[in-house]
Amino acid sequence: MHLTLSPTSPANTWYGVFFPRRGPYSGAIIRFTLNFAPPGAPEIDLQTRVFHPLVDSVSGRVHLSGDGEVISELLEEMKTIFESEDAIDALAEAQAVDKEAWKSWNGRRNATGGWNERVAVFVNASKEDVKTGRGDKEVILLKGDLGDVEKEEIDRLKSEIGERLKERGVRVREN
Repeated sequence: MHLTLSPTSPANTWYGVFFPRRGPYSGAIIRFTLNFAPPGAPEIDLQTRVFHPLVDSVSGRVHLSGDGEVISELLEEMKTIFESEDAIDALAEAQAVDKEAWKSWNGRRNATGGWNERVAVFVNASKEDVKTGRGDKEVILLKGDLGDVEKEEIDRLKSEIGERLKERGVRVREN
């Protein structure tokens, strides 16, 4: 899991990306925003669409059980709900925000819920082009050590990627 501060509102907004290594979401690229502005626990909003019982399918808001006072615990709980099948198994229907996802998860054992297929669609979509969602646009830096790689090819790719990101409204700073 990687976090960065918003360049325009670092006290209120952090951007993150999470790469689940196991469980049903293994291989996904889950982008999220951590918002500290409301009173109480920080809110986590996903920019990556997912099919999960604890994620509002319309807003992308993640609903966790913790109080959110310790950020590392909040992020660890988020990691657990995406990497641990036991965590999803332990959910009661009343805890689920997305009832359809909860029913699909619980129907997967007898192949009635379509869980695996639906999650696979979201995992595959998460790997596609970089997309930004609500709120501030994240600054993405394009730099690196070229080593033995041909500089012209790297420059061409950086330019092409930079243009695609600019078309989507992402501010790009090239170093």
